[in-house]
Amino acid sequence: MCEIYGVNLSNSIDSSTFQLLLQLLPFRKAEKINKFLHFEDAQRGLVADLLIRFIIAKKGMTNGECQFNINAFGKPFLKNFPKFEFNLSHSEEWVVCAIDTAPVGIDVEAIKPIDLQVANHFFTEKECHYISSSPELQESRFYEVWTLKESYIKAVGQGLTIPLNSFSIVHTNSSYQLELESGNFLDDQTFYFKQMALDPHYKLAICTQNNNFPFTVTHVPLQDLVSGSLKNNST
Repeated sequence: MCEIYGVNLSNSIDSSTFQLLLQLLPFRKAEKINKFLHFEDAQRGLVADLLIRFIIAKKGMTNGECQFNINAFGKPFLKNFPKFEFNLSHSEEWVVCAIDTAPVGIDVEAIKPIDLQVANHFFTEKECHYISSSPELQESRFYEVWTLKESYIKAVGQGLTIPLNSFSIVHTNSSYQLELESGNFLDDQTFYFKQMALDPHYKLAICTQNNNFPFTVTHVPLQDLVSGSLKNNST
């Protein structure tokens, strides 16, 4: 079964603890996080890396035996655990992670004012119609479509080599269906989609090849993540 974890960052990590946690990461990863201009961005990057390691530890694997790598398009994976797929996303006060035995993608976005004309440049005609057909829900539907499309791209693991307007995520009854625009690209694999409840001010979408979604997001308190990370590193 797919599992989804979320960490809320409404309470920040203090600077001394941040530096201590940063030392737990590989040098290159820590160096990359240190290059962020804003602490909020660095904190999200740190928490994302700690979260997947925290989950790995819960599954009985040690950080020492896990070799992180990235594919040709930049999607991270565990080199020596092919049946352990994961994907991370973060926005504002949330960091989320999805794990599965098959390719999985997750996207979270804070709902905030946006020029809805953006949809005309990136979405298909069907998706634009879905957004505009309910004036009072246009903003919510925009982020619904956006996160669904991003989750699919991340599950496939080919980055933006797949144009956003080359496929549609169509809402049918209580589920979503992927429809490819003719001639853009081929994909013979089946993917399933779901919007998950996380926070009234956010949209969270998950895409996986396994049609076996959890009912809820497992919330990991920030303090538990911090203390668990420090504990796992000392054992």
